[in-house]
Amino acid sequence: MTIANEQKPAATLEQLPPLVLPEPISFWPPAIGWWLIGLLLILAIAGLVRALRKRKKSRAVLRAASIGLQKIYAVYIDDNNAQQYLYNSSQLLRRFCLSRYNNASLNTLSGEIWLAAMDDIVGQRLLNTETGKQLLTIYQPEAAADIHSLHTLLLRWLAKAPNQLPKQDN
Repeated sequence: MTIANEQKPAATLEQLPPLVLPEPISFWPPAIGWWLIGLLLILAIAGLVRALRKRKKSRAVLRAASIGLQKIYAVYIDDNNAQQYLYNSSQLLRRFCLSRYNNASLNTLSGEIWLAAMDDIVGQRLLNTETGKQLLTIYQPEAAADIHSLHTLLLRWLAKAPNQLPKQDN
């Protein structure tokens, strides 16, 4: 009986149909999670490109202002005309603020109020100092101005100028 029992299970196993294996999981189409990850990746890359372009444009304005100030200074070195340097550098600062901050109200200010507003932009007292106040002597004939220190101060102000105006508390 033991021999017959051993042959019976083997015979029944042979009668079973062969195993049908499922098809391997295909590469395409990916699951919904992969689509979401791909979409998020595309959005992240687009955001990064946009931020880099904005930063490049912002730096271009700063670079142009710095180069412009250097050219104004080079003209001053050649002709030693302090009044022209003061006028041109003041105009350059105003154009820089209008271009970078798109705030025309800054350009309507004058005198020490303008210097104070410019200092508020950088959050530090730079232009409303004795050296910075030389910018206000534009229309005074034969005003004595230390253009070398003023030039250095203006370059420092440009370097500290933020990309956006600070928020005003109302």
